[in-house]
Amino acid sequence: NHAWDVDGRFDFTVPNRPELQPDELTVEAWVQGDDRYFYQGLVTKTTSTYWADGFGLLRVGQSVRFFVNNWSTNFIEAPLTDDVWSHVAATFDGAMMKLFIDGELVAEKDYTGAIVHSDGDLVLGAAPASSYIWGGLIDDVRLWGRALDAAEIAGAKDAPLSGSEAGLLGYWTFDEPTGTVAADLSPAAAAAVLRSTRSSETRLFAFDAEAGSGYFLD
Repeated sequence: NHAWDVDGRFDFTVPNRPELQPDELTVEAWVQGDDRYFYQGLVTKTTSTYWADGFGLLRVGQSVRFFVNNWSTNFIEAPLTDDVWSHVAATFDGAMMKLFIDGELVAEKDYTGAIVHSDGDLVLGAAPASSYIWGGLIDDVRLWGRALDAAEIAGAKDAPLSGSEAGLLGYWTFDEPTGTVAADLSPAAAAAVLRSTRSSETRLFAFDAEAGSGYFLD
């Protein structure tokens, strides 16, 4: 098994499509990290860094937070242990938000309403693309178009999926040893693509000048 080492550097994006805007949902991932950055995106689909639409799993300080439509008013959260692998799952069925860690229900909240979906990409490891990047490892991300129950989450978190399970919208295992594409093993086959990063080059310059001279570089 191979995990994806984000470590504050890269994030993956999956292009928006209607199937990524379900009425009900479950988001799952195995994660390892710490609170080196106060805000970190895990799995999000929201328009901007205001996090005022869509849905997302975030790290906020020492907690993992699940939000629907607004990160500061419609959310649930629970402490997340640093530097150990944890399975995180969140569900929303149109009336109730639930958060699970390692198969155990740790938070829930009544919230009745439709998801105000974003037309932005689904982003793995940031919130949204290129912003608030996850500071650690992510593995086995799953997105469902239905709210899994507690038994389903606990029973399947440690086992690979076949890819043909009912309601599965996306399944990224990050088992590729190299490259910039993470295969989607769900029927959609919507690969996640590593966001392009700006390259850099270091050069050394030497100048001869008299006192009072100046140089301008553009």
